[in-house]
Amino acid sequence: MPRIPLTFEQVRQRVLSAITDCQAMASDETRNDPAVIHDLRTTGKRLRAWGRLMRDVWGDETWRTADHWVRDMCRLLAGSRDQHVQQQTLNQLAQVSQDREKTKTMGSVAILQERWATCDVQDDQQDNPQPDWQRIADLLSFAYEHWLNHPMDDLTLKQQQRHLAKRLEHTYAKARRLGKQVQADAPNSDAVLCHRFRKWVKHLLYQLELLAEYNPENKKLNKLRSKLKTIADDLGDHHDLAELSDQIHERTNELDDKAVKRVVKLMRQQQSDLLTHAMKKFRQVFEEKSETWVKGLSQ
Repeated sequence: MPRIPLTFEQVRQRVLSAITDCQAMASDETRNDPAVIHDLRTTGKRLRAWGRLMRDVWGDETWRTADHWVRDMCRLLAGSRDQHVQQQTLNQLAQVSQDREKTKTMGSVAILQERWATCDVQDDQQDNPQPDWQRIADLLSFAYEHWLNHPMDDLTLKQQQRHLAKRLEHTYAKARRLGKQVQADAPNSDAVLCHRFRKWVKHLLYQLELLAEYNPENKKLNKLRSKLKTIADDLGDHHDLAELSDQIHERTNELDDKAVKRVVKLMRQQQSDLLTHAMKKFRQVFEEKSETWVKGLSQ
């Protein structure tokens, strides 16, 4: 059974620090800024990934309770973020069409950019409820108290390291299995499956970030994190394009049929390129089976 150089107490202290950071952001006067909301959600996703490392120690019921507090916080913040993501995706699409010298497509995307910006302003003026910050504060408080006061099993250092290695193996194996399913149909893989794969890649990335924080001399961890981040970023852009495509089809009255086809064609090509690049990195990271891969992290 492999071990990794990490302890329960190190996980606990890093989680408590991250929750404290979230509490500070959630109580600050800048908390409605999209960048702050993005940071809160990202930290929440890190907390969920780190919490998975303790699942076997706490038991499923206790782990689910603690995980749901953080998950619910992320969901409360999601609506405020989504409207900005669509505008950002359109901006990126405009750059892609320019780079590829797609003149007619550039014009079609420009029309959508203008209409989207107008709709966003109207939404802000009419009905754009802010996140329930009191509920978010309560959820963060529940999570903090749990991590602060919940007893850790009385295990030896080696037992803790083996336990954490086992949980890391599980994350890797899950991401690897989903990645192979995506790879089988790439570049035409199902968008929902790609999104699930991305979620587990990010779990693995955040768990490796935690391991690297306490083992800064391990250069292999940094290389793996870089490749995993590339996969996650590519799949994130792939997902954003899929979401934008759905919105465009709901708002086709804003463009003629030919213009819609031009934009959708460009989006599909971009999705194909992103997935091809992501799967190239996937093959580099996920070649080995889980136990061998985790064992190699300490060498």
